[in-house]
Amino acid sequence: MRILVVHNPDAGHDQLSRSVLSGELQRAGHLVTWFDPREGSLDEALRAAADTVVVAGGDGSVGAVGRALVGRRLPIAILPAGTANNLAAALGATRENLIPRLAAGRVVAFDVGVIDGSAGRRFFLEGVGRGPFADTVALFERLRHRRKTLGRDDELERDRQAMRESVLSSGACECRIDFDGEEVIGEFVMVEITNAGVIGPNLLLSPGAVPFDGLLDVFLVRAAEREALVEMIGRKTNAPPAPPLPVRRARAVRFQAPPGQRLHIDGELLVHEDPLDLRIGLEPGALRFYVPADLPWPAEGMPA
Repeated sequence: MRILVVHNPDAGHDQLSRSVLSGELQRAGHLVTWFDPREGSLDEALRAAADTVVVAGGDGSVGAVGRALVGRRLPIAILPAGTANNLAAALGATRENLIPRLAAGRVVAFDVGVIDGSAGRRFFLEGVGRGPFADTVALFERLRHRRKTLGRDDELERDRQAMRESVLSSGACECRIDFDGEEVIGEFVMVEITNAGVIGPNLLLSPGAVPFDGLLDVFLVRAAEREALVEMIGRKTNAPPAPPLPVRRARAVRFQAPPGQRLHIDGELLVHEDPLDLRIGLEPGALRFYVPADLPWPAEGMPA
């Protein structure tokens, strides 16, 4: 099999040896091409002949490759090397099972979020929203040249602490949200429209969310619910669930808010100066990922 390895050396904490990984793939019978996004065009690299893309990086790297491959049916195998690795966890992808995953050849369909409207047309794999997570992304964008090197767990805890502080300081915003024709208007501290139910530093917003059901999970937090959100952020992903906060499911969402909103789209920051009017939906099964043979997931092309 012809494999293109997209490796982000700046991701996360794991030092990945090009020679070691290439050797493992070659011994398994694969032809390997290596690409470093710092050294050229990702879109151009993905147009080269390949049967599979291995993404060695974190959620940002997987998102960049995924957005470039929407609808192309070129399968992706994740080698998690980031900090949160939310997408790898959802897909059962580990460093140790990369070669067995490729050998088993089990590929599943993965929905991709689509945004149209005042922000233009954009894709997302994890989620889009305004509030504490977008504020935290903005904070670390400003401080990225001054950030100290931390271990993975310490970095996740630092990001969660920054989110907790942002929850207490962020102003609520009057938003209008339409869920498949049902309208909700209110003052919300946080609005998150997710595909897989997990964002940022392993923050589980919707335990029942799955990225293959054709549904968006929308997480809403009103001003009076700040303390419940702080408690929720303080819990680990595998801890007992925090007190429930509103989650709606819909095939299509319209999200409207006043000008000057700070948004995140996956882990990227967007400051929207005009009145916000987003129409958000999904392209079911627009991506394909390698998963372990025993992962509970519908067969490719057959979303639940």
